[in-house]
Amino acid sequence: MELVLIGASHHNLSLAKLELLEREASVMRTRLFNSSSIDHGINGGVLISTCNRFEIYFDTDKFHSTVEHVIEVIGDVSGLKETEINQALQVSSGMAVVQHLFAVAAGLESMIIGEAEIAGQVRSSFKLAQKEMSTTPHLEQLFQRALANSKVVTHSTGLGAAGRSIADVGLT
Repeated sequence: MELVLIGASHHNLSLAKLELLEREASVMRTRLFNSSSIDHGINGGVLISTCNRFEIYFDTDKFHSTVEHVIEVIGDVSGLKETEINQALQVSSGMAVVQHLFAVAAGLESMIIGEAEIAGQVRSSFKLAQKEMSTTPHLEQLFQRALANSKVVTHSTGLGAAGRSIADVGLT
């Protein structure tokens, strides 16, 4: 099995397009992680969609065909063209997925470094995937460890001291 991430953030996609993807996230989640998803190579997955980030984490045995399927679903649901999707969404696999999720959950990939809200958003997305029974043992372990690490980063660095959020920084 291989862990794969297909995603975009405020770093490489406009907020308007991220908003479009966020608006359609529940439809994509249903299409990607339903009972027939195994036919397309998706053993399980978690979709994180916020105003600044759209990420699909999944476990697969069929890397190329599964990535093509996920991109096709994103295009069908969002109305974005395949060229737009290929330019905007990045594909990562293996250890790069692990490193990325740890950085995201800790707030290191946010618009405001150390943003506290993202850990809650990652947790909510993970809990929803658990509720919908779309996780796998690999994804369970990855998300549990990333969320635990997020707490360590928050409590052992100065990042958590201010309870930083985009709204807080905007008001100061």
